Amino acid sequence: MSSQLLIVDDERLIRWSLEQTLAKAGYEVSSASTGEAALAAVREDPPDLILLDLKLPDMSGYEVLRTLRARKNKTPIMIVSG
Repeated sequence: MSSQLLIVDDERLIRWSLEQTLAKAGYEVSSASTGEAALAAVREDPPDLILLDLKLPDMSGYEVLRTLRARKNKTPIMIVSG
């Protein structure tokens, strides 16, 4: 069984590049372009790791992080930013 990763970034090219690279490395990868989409994805199928951009169109990565922790979600989160 491979690890599931969620990439959260509003820039399509960055999401695509990370998805391609990580999928080739054997990970199951999904992505979201907004904070709300990320929260919904985690609710539906919690990943093993989240790669989270700080700047999103609807909320900051910090807000996503705070919301997930308030929901008692323990998924490890790696913050990434340009």
